[in-house]
Amino acid sequence: MCLQSCDTSKLVQVNSKPDNCDKNENCLETTAGTVTKLNSRGQSESKYFTGQEHIGMTSPLGTKDQGHVAITTPEISSTIKTPTSMGLGGSLKDRIKRRLQENASAKLVNSPGAVMEQRREGEVFVATTKAEQIERDGTDNDIGPFYGLSSNVKTLLQQHRGITSLYAWQDECLNLPAVLEGKNLIYSLPTSGGKTLVAEILIMRELLCNKRDAILILPFVSIVQEKVRGLSPFGIDLDFLVEEYAGSKGKFPPLKRRKRQSLYIATIEKAHSLVNSLIENNRMDSLGLVVVDELHMIGEGGSRGATLESTLLKVIYTRKNTQIVGMSATLSNISDLQTFLGAEVYSNNFRPVELTEYAKLQDNIYQVNPKAKCPEDQLVHERVVMFKYSPDMTRVDGDHLLGLVLEVIPEKSCLLFCPTKKNCENVAMMLCKLLVKHHQ
Repeated sequence: MCLQSCDTSKLVQVNSKPDNCDKNENCLETTAGTVTKLNSRGQSESKYFTGQEHIGMTSPLGTKDQGHVAITTPEISSTIKTPTSMGLGGSLKDRIKRRLQENASAKLVNSPGAVMEQRREGEVFVATTKAEQIERDGTDNDIGPFYGLSSNVKTLLQQHRGITSLYAWQDECLNLPAVLEGKNLIYSLPTSGGKTLVAEILIMRELLCNKRDAILILPFVSIVQEKVRGLSPFGIDLDFLVEEYAGSKGKFPPLKRRKRQSLYIATIEKAHSLVNSLIENNRMDSLGLVVVDELHMIGEGGSRGATLESTLLKVIYTRKNTQIVGMSATLSNISDLQTFLGAEVYSNNFRPVELTEYAKLQDNIYQVNPKAKCPEDQLVHERVVMFKYSPDMTRVDGDHLLGLVLEVIPEKSCLLFCPTKKNCENVAMMLCKLLVKHHQ
């Protein structure tokens, strides 16, 4: 039987009485190690043994004529009362029984780290932990049936996102030879096609299977914060870290951790500083994956496009084995990006919901028919917006956006795109004021 000391976590093997033991008492013969026993006052005492000494105390496990005693932990836990219910008093035999049960239940059954399996060697039951399994198998990669990940990830996607299955294009993309071999990848699909889920699965595979860190680059602070909230539950359940690098948040260089991998979710500027920090501290070997959302921003004017290009260029030339994955809904220069990153390209026109396009001219709505052969037939008059504008509303809302918005909200959501950030702020403020007055 295996006993485990509460104080030292050493395994003790209980054998029958040795030949040279005193005839009037039973003995516990131990292997080399430290064992703990209770003295006459109920206090624990620890002593180191070489394997040759004997403890002269009555054994609760059997008489001197018994051989090895093989008792599994579940049997001990189910047949002996808990130490609390039995009290602190009692004979030496009762106290030893309580200590045996405490050792078994606290260390072997309920311990976090978790006994993976039990194998029988002769008459001794040995608890095999994950660390021992890693040492035996030679790997700790979490390889499983869900695109290289364990089935637990699929369960968590259903639990946290309500996702029970992937789209056909997602399955195809994740099984591309370039993806499986860790090569750079660019994939382009329309908005709401499910691009982000593919990136998240690749990130979790890098963190859990390849045991290396990953960076997710997003264009705006608000999107970084939203993604941190969305991925944090997975980090808690799967034991990896989600770190925010946006605004004033983010540590340079990042903390170096031995046992857990980190997912850095960063804006373009913070990602550039993070890569610089890893290069300066000779830690680029810890970075296995860089995912870039809205990859088309690399071609934008100003500093942001140049910063993103510089970040990717440094990753390419300092760490050849770091995979770069870029995604976007619109990529006009996809061939140039393919050459720059040395990446494979995947594109698809999949949309989960059919998209119907309309054009608005004053208060007239036209449906766009791109399949029409004649240009004059591409716009088909659909209807007229009948919303009544007051003179004050017309001065504020010259494009008559309020009438269109009120056709959708509050029953459903409505999304408006504006050419610039400032224009977006102005339209949002204008609609808020008009909606308040309209519903008064």
